[in-house]
Amino acid sequence: MPNYGKFTLSRKTSQKKYMQKLRRLVLFVLGRKCRRCGFSDERALQIDHIAGNGCKERALGSYRLYRRVLAHKKDYQLLCANCNWIKRFENNEHRNGRRPLRSARDENGVFHKVMPQEAEEKRAREGKY
Repeated sequence: MPNYGKFTLSRKTSQKKYMQKLRRLVLFVLGRKCRRCGFSDERALQIDHIAGNGCKERALGSYRLYRRVLAHKKDYQLLCANCNWIKRFENNEHRNGRRPLRSARDENGVFHKVMPQEAEEKRAREGKY
């Protein structure tokens, strides 16, 4: 393990503590419990974008996301991990709006990935089988 020196290690530690405090502040501002089911364990709470366009903002990093949440509280809500995934599936927010791949067994009992019907038809039209 490389030696980063005393300054860098203490700086990393202070950054980690600052991010933990910032996360706790965001959780406090958003109500500290899941908006759907009321679950309140902070380890499983996730920040949800009400409009469903979170992948763009997650790319900015946690610090900028937390700052944006504090500035625009009405655009966000807290959901537990289960409720967040259920919401994503219900609103078709998973896999960039595409349906997920399914698994199916063949006659020998071996699992294979099966594409959604639209993808199969497109590949057949393009002759990519």
